[in-house]
Amino acid sequence: MTRSSLVCALIASALLGCYAPVAPPAVQVAPTGAAPACGPCPAPETAAPKPQPRSGEYDALLRSAYNAYRNGDYESAMLDYERVLGRADDPHDQVRVLISLAMIRLLPSSEMRDLEAAAIVMDELDRRIARFGLQHEFFGELELLQLINARERELRALRSDNSALKKEIANRDEVIRQLRALTVGSE
Repeated sequence: MTRSSLVCALIASALLGCYAPVAPPAVQVAPTGAAPACGPCPAPETAAPKPQPRSGEYDALLRSAYNAYRNGDYESAMLDYERVLGRADDPHDQVRVLISLAMIRLLPSSEMRDLEAAAIVMDELDRRIARFGLQHEFFGELELLQLINARERELRALRSDNSALKKEIANRDEVIRQLRALTVGSE
């Protein structure tokens, strides 16, 4: 049996699943300047493990969270998404859930709106995205969340400034009222 027919037989038997150990042929040294006829065959690549299918309970919890979010029940959505996050094994699912939690904390219409909590969620989101190397997959969502977060912080600063101005105007109006009372009373 020639070397090439032996290699073909080994490959065919490995592909068919009926591989029987066969002693490898002796390696022949090629004459100088000539390329070897056949080198060692590379080991077959192993496929990456596929994510486990989701359980029905997990899917139901995910649907419940999404429906609550769509209906404006942000508190229920947040609680359901937190449960989903605890059960999510797939990094993509974890990132998607964290994006939803960040939105719940950032949306102006949400009664669960809290910029400090949103910052904590965003930090965790950044850590997981960096850990799993998912920047290229979720860059659009991240940019939008960062934009919303920055805008909300700007609005918060403006509201604070507005509140301080209202207090100053109220104090000024009070001083003007007292001055008028003094000037009217002195005549």
